[in-house]
Formats: sequence, C-alpha cells, structure tokens
Amino acid sequence: MSNENVKAAKRPGHIDLDHILHWVLLIGVVVSISVMLLGLVLLALNPASASHQTGSIPQAIDGALHGNPAEVLTVGILLLMATPAVRVVTCLIGFLAERDWLYTFVAIAVTLVLVFSIFVAAE
Repeated sequence: MSNENVKAAKRPGHIDLDHILHWVLLIGVVVSISVMLLGLVLLALNPASASHQTGSIPQAIDGALHGNPAEVLTVGILLLMATPAVRVVTCLIGFLAERDWLYTFVAIAVTLVLVFSIFVAAE
C-alpha cells in the first residue's frame, strides 16, 4: 500500500468502499445459497410438495413462506440475481458520500438501466 493510500485510509470520514462492497457481495451470495440449500432440503424431504406455479415475485415469496420447495429455490435464485443490483446501489451511496461526482453519475446511469430493465421484464 502506497503512502498516499495509507493517508487516504486514515482520513476522518473516509469510506472503504471496497471493503463494504466485499461484504455486500459475500452476504448476498451466502444468504442466497443458504436459501437455495434450504429449498433443496425441503424438496428432498417432501418431493410431492414441489408445485411450481410462480407468476410473480410476491407469489414466490408467499409460496416460500408456506414451505413450497420450488418457491424457496426461486426466492434463492432471485436473491442471487438481486445481489449485483444491491452492489450498484451501494456504490451509488458510497460515491455520493465521497463526493465523487463522475462515478456517482455512472452509478446513477447503471441504476436507471437496471430499474428500466426490471420494468420492461415485468410486462
């Protein structure tokens, strides 16, 4: 680590965005894999209960809360898919806090593209 990086890390109010992003991605992957493993265990214990009729995210969450193994797996996959989006929003907040306007603008653009694509896919 260079002297400039050491000084930046010790600055009051400095945010270690890389460290925060590391934890966001790690937690997202661990939680989603845990949910998927739970769905596989539920499926192994009761294969007859696996009816997959998801039409929307709220229906998948409702089915998962009622113990439907296919819906639990679906929620795990949705959590895994949401992890990069959470990373982009975390970057946006971090760049705003650091007043790094160029990267803030880029993060806003990426967030808008993600939101737009979600709405287009929902139709």
